[in-house]
Amino acid sequence: MCPTMRLTNILLTLRGTCAYHLCLILLKMTATLMNMQTKVLKYLKEVDIVIKASSKS
Repeated sequence: MCPTMRLTNILLTLRGTCAYHLCLILLKMTATLMNMQTKVLKYLKEVDIVIKASSKS
């Protein structure tokens, strides 16, 4: 399993918890530091879509 999928699964598991929000904050901070913001923010949007879709079902 690729790291991105593993991260997505972790975020789905943590959904709605304090840890989930901490993970998002850390990811955004990391993105800024690593100057990969556009790539990571695009990924976070995709995760957000997946989470919204899975919470509707």
